[in-house]
Amino acid sequence: MEDLESKISNQDSVKETCVVARRLSDGDQIHAFFILKHKDADLKKIVAQLNSRLESKQQITSFELWPQADFPRTPTLKIDRKLMSELANNHISRKAVVASQLNTGQLFDILDVVSKVSSFPKERIVDTDILATDLELDSLTRTELVSLAEEYLGIVIDEASITSKTTIGDLKDLCKHSENIADLKLPVWQFSKWGQFFNRLVISMVLIPLHNFVIKINYPQIHLPRIKPGSLVLINHPGILDDICTIRLLWKQGLKKITSAAVFTNWEPRDILTFAIELFVGGLPLYKSGQKFTKVMSKFSDLLDQGYAFIFAPQGRVEAFTAMHEDPFLPGVGYIAKELRKPIFIVKVKGYKKIWPNTPQGWSKSPFRELLPKRRGTVEVIVSEEIKVDYENLSPIQITNLLEEKYKAI
Repeated sequence: MEDLESKISNQDSVKETCVVARRLSDGDQIHAFFILKHKDADLKKIVAQLNSRLESKQQITSFELWPQADFPRTPTLKIDRKLMSELANNHISRKAVVASQLNTGQLFDILDVVSKVSSFPKERIVDTDILATDLELDSLTRTELVSLAEEYLGIVIDEASITSKTTIGDLKDLCKHSENIADLKLPVWQFSKWGQFFNRLVISMVLIPLHNFVIKINYPQIHLPRIKPGSLVLINHPGILDDICTIRLLWKQGLKKITSAAVFTNWEPRDILTFAIELFVGGLPLYKSGQKFTKVMSKFSDLLDQGYAFIFAPQGRVEAFTAMHEDPFLPGVGYIAKELRKPIFIVKVKGYKKIWPNTPQGWSKSPFRELLPKRRGTVEVIVSEEIKVDYENLSPIQITNLLEEKYKAI
């Protein structure tokens, strides 16, 4: 079904789709739910165009337009196919599905968002209401409004366009002409057959040999814990190219499918560094919040299901040249772990900073000669046992604290 969904999503008018089997007495039929980018698009015409290009076994025999801004999601941010299948087969009502979304705080239009941040009932809000005076939204609350619009409605509103004099009517116009997050295209070439071929070629023929020439690795543990495929691997970030130590470890253990996250500004605009992040470590942009974040987490979840190891630096940046202590974990680490719900291991590299530290002004602002290692040497790589996390009963911040405690104990 996911292969069919991928083909459907290539249709320009389709924002997202969910395909399930409708079980009938004479056999299964394909039923598709659609969320469209434009309300005035002709769904019947779209399905007819799709069927003309699909194989006979993939023909869409029944379909419907999904009225909400998003499909119901599982804890790992994937579409809840079980729920959608039950709906398609009339085992539950649409009202029950919508209720499940409401229980998770789902908002359906901009008036829902305004009602949430202002505490005014939705039915009392009219187009002539002014955000500041009629709805009592100060600058901080208006910022929250913009954030929630992105998170729940999948639209990006220019925060500078919303002032104390903005009316609900103005806000609706801004939403109408806003950028749609459905247009966000993640770079996925690095996970294709050819992308993986070049990734392994570069790592085996270039990165590992050159890195090994400068840095030797010692594994002091008598019994080195084995990292499971599909794991979240938390690493320290003591210097330049330190993540290659983790890649060497993963390759040593037979794990050659690797992905990682980097700050989204590395993709704005794309440059040679962007290409290197994608090629060398299967990098994807990590956004701070909202549906962009959700979309990236969904992709990471898919990759983990395929056996990729997800390398992630919980401090969020390379350790500063003059730092006496490591940065604390970012608060969002626990949220990411809770959303993905995968095995977690910690890999810590010791002694790296003496060999290949960050530059005083930061590696991104330094000339090439300052990015070279200071000397050759040996580092120690320590691997934790799998970290057991009670995802059901711990909050994201509690998970962050737990992981940081385990990290400091290594």
